[in-house]
Amino acid sequence: MLKTGFRTAGFAAWELGPTLQEIKRIGYDSVELCLEHPGALPEIMDDVRVRRVSKMLEELELELSSVSWHGDGSPMEERERRTLVALDVARRMGAKVFVMNSEAKDAAIPGQLAAVEDRLRRICRKAEEYKIDIAIEPEPRLVIESSRDLEQMIAKVCSPRLKANLDIGHAYITDPDVIDTIRRLGKLIVHTHVEDIAGKVHKHLLPGAGDMNLAAVFKALRENGFDGYFTIDLFNLGDNPDQTAGEALAALQKVCA
Repeated sequence: MLKTGFRTAGFAAWELGPTLQEIKRIGYDSVELCLEHPGALPEIMDDVRVRRVSKMLEELELELSSVSWHGDGSPMEERERRTLVALDVARRMGAKVFVMNSEAKDAAIPGQLAAVEDRLRRICRKAEEYKIDIAIEPEPRLVIESSRDLEQMIAKVCSPRLKANLDIGHAYITDPDVIDTIRRLGKLIVHTHVEDIAGKVHKHLLPGAGDMNLAAVFKALRENGFDGYFTIDLFNLGDNPDQTAGEALAALQKVCA
C-alpha cells in the first residue's frame, strides 16, 4: 500500500490550520510539519500550540510523518540553538523522525566539516535522550552533499539515532545511481522526499515531469524494506499550492500504479 505525504513548506502562504485540512482533503495520508512554516516556527510552538496542532492532526486522521527544520542561511551557532528548539518541538509532537540538513559549503570557513560533525554529535545526544531519529538530508552544494558524505558522517558521529532522509531528486543529482544509493543506505533510510528532476538541475518537479525512473526508485525502496511515507517535496507554490499538491498526488499514484 502506497503511503503518501506532503510537506507544509509548500503552503507557506496559508495559515497552518487550513494547510493541514487541505492536505487531508486532497487525499494525503501524512504530513511533514516544517517548522519554517510561518504558523509553526520553532519559537512559537509552545505547549498550547503543540497541543492544538496535535489535536487537529488527530481529528483529521492525518499522520505526522516527521517534523523538520533546516535553517538555511543561519549562522552556525544560531542554527544549532534553533535546531535544538525544533527537536524539542518534535519530541512534544510525538514525532519519531526529525529531518534536517547541513550548512552550505564555504571554503572561507576553516574546519567547517569538523564543526558540522561536532554540532551533529551534540544534536544526536539530545535525540538519543528524546528517542527520535535524526534524518539528515544530503543536498547539492551543502557540506553533506551526497549519500557518501552522509555515510562518512554517520561513521564519525557514531550515534544510533543518526539516519537518512533520502531525497530522491537530490540523490539523482549528487550520486552516480539512485538505486545503488538505496541499496547501500539500506535500513538507514527512515524518511523520503519525492520529486522529479530534469537535466540534473536542482529544481523540484512533479513526479513524471523530469528524467528520473521513479517507478524503479520506488520498487527499490520497497525491496529494501522501506515502509514509510513517500513525502512530496515541492515549494515556492505561491497562493494556490492546493492545486499543485493535488496534481502531485495524482502523478505519484500514477507512477506507482
